[in-house]
Amino acid sequence: MQLTPEKFSAAVHRNLPSCCLIAGEEPLLIRECVDVLRTTATKAGYDERETFNAGRDFDWNQLIDACATGSLFSTRRIVEVQLEASPGVGGGRVLKELATAVPEGVLLVALAQRLDAPARRSAWYASFERHGVACYAWPVRADAFPAWLATRVRSAGLHLNADAMALLGRQTEGNLLAADQEIAKLSLLYGVQPVDEAAVRASVADSAHFGVFDWIDRLLAGDRLAATRGLRNLQQTGVALPAITPALASSLQQLEQLARRGADSESFRDARVFAMRQAVFRSALARVRGRQVLGWLRRLTEIDVLAKSGGAEEGWRELQALALGIAGMAGAVVRTQLAAAQERL
Repeated sequence: MQLTPEKFSAAVHRNLPSCCLIAGEEPLLIRECVDVLRTTATKAGYDERETFNAGRDFDWNQLIDACATGSLFSTRRIVEVQLEASPGVGGGRVLKELATAVPEGVLLVALAQRLDAPARRSAWYASFERHGVACYAWPVRADAFPAWLATRVRSAGLHLNADAMALLGRQTEGNLLAADQEIAKLSLLYGVQPVDEAAVRASVADSAHFGVFDWIDRLLAGDRLAATRGLRNLQQTGVALPAITPALASSLQQLEQLARRGADSESFRDARVFAMRQAVFRSALARVRGRQVLGWLRRLTEIDVLAKSGGAEEGWRELQALALGIAGMAGAVVRTQLAAAQERL
C-alpha cells in the first residue's frame, strides 16, 4: 500500500503492517510517521527494537540475521534499517526478499531521506508497497503551505488572528520544521489565549539560531529561493552577520573536507556530519569541488571582516551573492539576481 503522510496514522492504527518503508524530502513528516509507527507497534507488543545504519560498506547479512534470529526477551520486535542512500543491487535484493516474507513476530522498517526516481520504481520499493506500506513525504507545495500551516495551528489549539497567521506563514514558508517549532513554542507561551502579530514576531526572533542552520542546509541542498528569501528573513528578524558567518564557515569546512575525502560513512563521521544533514551535503557534493569551497571560505572571511569593521550593509550584499553561488547559481546570474534583491535587503 502506498500512503501519504496525512493518511499514514489512520492506516497504521487500523492495520499494523509487517513491513514499512518511510522516506521522503520533508524531515518533519518523516519523523512524525516514524513516531506513529513506533508508538503503534509498541502498543501492539513490539517492545524491542534493533537498528542498523546501512551505509556504503554495510553488510546486509546483518539485517538478514537480525530478522531470522529470535529474541531472548521479546516475541515481537522491530528491525529497523536507516538507508543513507539507495541500497544498491545487493541491498535492494535483501530488502525485496525480506519484505516479501517477513518472519513472524518481526516488523521490518526501512527509513530513508530523498530517494530518486529509479529507487522509487525499484523492485525492493514495490515489495514494501505490495506486502506492507510505503510512505513517501513529498515537499509541501508553496500553494498548499498556508492550508497546511492553518491545520497545524488549529490542531495545537492556538488562536492566531489574520495578521499573526500571515506573519507566521512568511517567516516559516516552505520550512515545516521551523513552523512546527514555532507552533509548539506559541502553544507553550499562550495556550488558548489570542495570539497577535507582535507575539509571533517576538517568538520568531527568538528562533534565530535555528533559522541560521536551516538556511545553511537549504543552501547546501541547492534551494536558490532560500538563498534570497531565507537570508532576508534572517536580516529582518534581527540576526547579525557575525552570528551567521561562523556557522556557515563551519559547514563549508565540513563540505571541503568531504570533497577531498569522499562521501562514505567514515568520512561523514570524521567530518562530524550527522545522519539528518548528510542528504544536503551529498546534494552539495554533486555540484561542487574542494577548490570552489575554499574560494567560498575566503570570501566569507572577507565578509566577516566587513561586518566587524562597520561595513554591514555591504557585507549583507556580499553574503547574498555568496549564498546564491553556494546554492548553485552561475556567476552572471548571481549578479542579476543580486541586483534585483538589493532593494529588498
